[in-house]
Order: sequence, then C-alpha cells, then structure tokens
Amino acid sequence: MAEIGSLRPSPRTVVADYADDLSKALASLDGVAVNMLLARLETALRAGRGVFICGNGGSAATATHLAHDLTSAMFDMGHRPCRVVAMSDSPVQVTAIANDVAFEEVFARHLAASAQPGDLLLVLSVSGESPNLLAAARYARGHGIDVLSLVGQPSSLALLSDLAVLAGAADYGVTEDIQLSIGHMAVRQLRGVRRFTCRPSPHFTASRLQVLERTA
Repeated sequence: MAEIGSLRPSPRTVVADYADDLSKALASLDGVAVNMLLARLETALRAGRGVFICGNGGSAATATHLAHDLTSAMFDMGHRPCRVVAMSDSPVQVTAIANDVAFEEVFARHLAASAQPGDLLLVLSVSGESPNLLAAARYARGHGIDVLSLVGQPSSLALLSDLAVLAGAADYGVTEDIQLSIGHMAVRQLRGVRRFTCRPSPHFTASRLQVLERTA
C-alpha cells in the first residue's frame, strides 16, 4: 500500500502547475472589460463618489487590502476626501446584522445605511452565487448604485452586474489572486505609473546583502 506522502505531487510540480494556471488565467482576461472596470472605478473615485467593496472569506481580506490601497493612492495624488469602504471590516456591524436579521443581509443592510445613488459597489466572488453578495447587488441595482464584479465564473452575480470581469475559471486561489492583481492595476492607473516600487531601505546596504547571501 502506497504511503500518503507518495500520492502527493512534488513541491516543484505544485509550483510549476500553479504558476502555469495563474499565467494562463491572466493571459485569458478580457482586457477590454478590465480596462472598462478600471475606468469606471477611477471615474467614481475622482468624482468623490463612494466605493463599497464586499466579498466573503479570502475575498473579504482582498476587499480590505484594496480599500487601503485605493485610499492611499488617492490621498497621495491629492484627491481627498476619498470614501472607499471594505464592507466586512466591522465585525460588530457584520455580526449584529447576521444575528438580528440574517447573514444574507449583512452587505445589503450596510449599503442601505451608508450608500447613496451614484456610488459604486465592487463585488469580489469566486462562485458568484453567495446569497449575501447577490442581495447586495440586487439592493444596489434597485437604488442607483453601479455594480461591478470580479467573479470566477458565469453566475447570478455576473448577470446582476453592470460590468463583470470573469477570472480564474472558478479556481479559488487563482481567482482571488487575479482579484488582487486587478486591484493593483487600479492603483497604478490612479497613480499614473506603469510600475510602483518601494524605496530601497537606507539601512540595508549592499555589504549586508552580501553577508546574507554568504550565510544563506
């Protein structure tokens, strides 16, 4: 009988396979749709409209990441005030609505309390079938809030969206990576740069790097 470990793919195979899946998914993106999404997001932000971002699980973490990055980019470029909200950031609000009303309503209720016509809802999802995300999209459509989505497959969410970008062929890891990548594309567009790099650390000299290389 084979040992469990012998049935697993080698780490090298996992790395190569994942890199291949991710590169193929990026290459297959609808560039026109992505550019349209970036343009609509930029227009909303520069006009001072609210941008609300929601997702579940890993996509909720991505929503927080993107809300910070977009706010930072707008601030650095001198466009303030800026209102970008990651809708799962308040555990008090999420758990109160889930407990008192229904988990399905956690994002729709948030929009009802905080959003206004002309704002924008960006929904991050792999399946495109989560009831709470669909409820938020339906509320938005009924109240003059544009709905954009980054979703892993043709789905109910895609149909409810004013603009949907399909990404990752419903592979959870690949779709979530592409959601974050498109968010970073938006940051580059806001900053007007093709590449945005961090400053080199003044405390990390070439000699220290050589020491690390020798001891690695």
